[in-house]
Amino acid sequence: GLYAYVAAGGEGLRVIDISDPSSPKEMGAYDTPGYALDVHVSGSYAYVADEKAGLRVIDILDPSSPREVGAYDTPGWAEAVHILGSYAYIADWAEGLRVIDISDPSSPGEIGAYDTPGLAYAVHVSGSYAYVADYEAGLRVIDISDPRSPKEVGAYDTPGRARAVHVSGSYAYVADWHGGLRIIDISDPSSPREVGACGTPGDARGVHV
Repeated sequence: GLYAYVAAGGEGLRVIDISDPSSPKEMGAYDTPGYALDVHVSGSYAYVADEKAGLRVIDILDPSSPREVGAYDTPGWAEAVHILGSYAYIADWAEGLRVIDISDPSSPGEIGAYDTPGLAYAVHVSGSYAYVADYEAGLRVIDISDPRSPKEVGAYDTPGRARAVHVSGSYAYVADWHGGLRIIDISDPSSPREVGACGTPGDARGVHV
């Protein structure tokens, strides 16, 4: 089958069978203890950013019966999650970027952190950098080549409120709330610069390229 994994707020994680796109149907669900805001699937696990309940690790080997196998309660509010290798990168609201070792999914643990200037709302990891959408301070570029010691190397303060980010090639695309879509050249991570923008009629909250 082909499945969509949906972070459904107060209803937790929902697993939707999308094998027939004209007739999607819910296959399974797991009601997380918090408020499911984001999900990233890697291997046979779904990693859920569960707001006040931190990171939840859900075994989805049987999509009809997801079950929690591990969790880590981050110090802030887990707003978004991106998995790369054996690490989960969490945008943790007022507590910035948290790096969680998930090599043992049943026992995730924090190994590093970087507190961004404002509120970390979203994160996208590409190469050895984590790109964080900070609601009050725009796009922050964090060097994660040593996951135990993340450090900021560059930033671009967008005109709106950075709500989401997706990296593709040499560009970071930022959903900037009332600032619409901002396109940031990150070919030099130490000196990100805006190269284009497009206003949206409503508040830009999410982006995927």
